[in-house]
Amino acid sequence: MHWVELRDTAHGPMVGDYRIVSPTDWNFHPRGAVARTLERFPASASLSGWKRAAVLAAAYDPCVAYQIGYANKDDARMDHA
Repeated sequence: MHWVELRDTAHGPMVGDYRIVSPTDWNFHPRGAVARTLERFPASASLSGWKRAAVLAAAYDPCVAYQIGYANKDDARMDHA
């Protein structure tokens, strides 16, 4: 998503501020699409739970490495490069 603020100046409109929010930032935000979907999954450390989470994360095609884990279990996580 792109956001631009135009300002009127003596020389006409000029860009006053510009920001980009990447799809990865947008979708993987703590209140983004991936988090909202994961909240609907049953809490489970089973392999099928991991697979569902991994498929969901891959479906949103993050452009960075990510880690799947449970907030209350430090030893329960799966890395992806």
